[in-house]
Amino acid sequence: MHANTSAPTLGFLTLTAFVAACASAPHPARPQDGSAKASPSRVAQRGAPESPAGPGVAANPPSAPLADDSPSGAFRGASPFEAPPSGPRPLLAPTPPRPPGTDPTPKDQAEAAAACRAITKCGVCNNWGYCGFCLSTNQCVPKDRNGPYPGTCASGFSPSDCPMSLYLEAEEANIRERLGQLVGKLSPEGMPLDRKAESPGVLRIPVRRGRCYGLVFRGSYDVDGSIDAETAVEAKFFDDGGIWVPVYREVSAITPFCPQEDGRIVLRVTPRNTTRGSWRAQLFSAPITEEALEAQRERYEAERLALALRHSCGYCARVHLSCFLSGEPQCDARYVACLGGFGFTPDDCERGDVPRKKPEPKPLEAQKVCSPDEPKG
Repeated sequence: MHANTSAPTLGFLTLTAFVAACASAPHPARPQDGSAKASPSRVAQRGAPESPAGPGVAANPPSAPLADDSPSGAFRGASPFEAPPSGPRPLLAPTPPRPPGTDPTPKDQAEAAAACRAITKCGVCNNWGYCGFCLSTNQCVPKDRNGPYPGTCASGFSPSDCPMSLYLEAEEANIRERLGQLVGKLSPEGMPLDRKAESPGVLRIPVRRGRCYGLVFRGSYDVDGSIDAETAVEAKFFDDGGIWVPVYREVSAITPFCPQEDGRIVLRVTPRNTTRGSWRAQLFSAPITEEALEAQRERYEAERLALALRHSCGYCARVHLSCFLSGEPQCDARYVACLGGFGFTPDDCERGDVPRKKPEPKPLEAQKVCSPDEPKG
């Protein structure tokens, strides 16, 4: 186990161990510690060397002040996973009239309408060749080179482009289910934070020891460009979690993590193209007991010690073997000295890593082995 921090990454996570650790402890009233140690992004600095301050501590903590962007109030929305409200929908352009004499026969129109009506997805409809999507009715209608068939789409005919809102509406139930799996038993803390998507934005949300946290990020349905969102958990924690998981376009979440000390979540949002709309960040949290936090720390320290012991024993065993094969003297003493340099002894090492002498065979009478003719017992 290793100290963790957050950053973008993929995959489905099991939260059973976390849920068991969260208990009904009250939210501790702790003052903000200005000397709290901050952790770097989990994936971006997964292999970075530890600073002298200890594991999980950023070697270069950010100099930006700890701005309190934490949500306030109680959440009263229909769903903590819903997208921020969109602005008014743009007016749909009316369909140009067809040139005279280009209308299909009633038979052709009926056959084409039945074939196109069976298609429900905008992208499939537009790729069909003789169909196009009508945004005013959200239906697939027949078309030819002169436009949609008469009477099938009065406005908003889109034979090639499909707005992202259509896909979001179709996937909304799956998106909310996936977000619920990622945040587990956490509850929304405060109201969501909504920001405009036209310009870059940064949120710094404080987190405190005594609670476990997660975060859900969503763009509104009318985001007509694309925006990049990145996070970093600047707080030391030991168990799994704190991973930035993309779920869908402009939909991501930080999986639950339990900080060992006060810190913050930093969310940075950058529009990739000129866009409109808004984005939302909803904080989630749940209490965790001091006993559970101490258990996480002890597990981390025990596994870190076991890892150091395994590598030290393996390295010193190779030192002993090289000494023995080269015929040098005092190989056993060199092996003991090698382990001593890491703070271990041969008795600390795992079996197989230690060159032990074979025990002398004991006499038959000393082993108390019964002969075939003697009764046992």
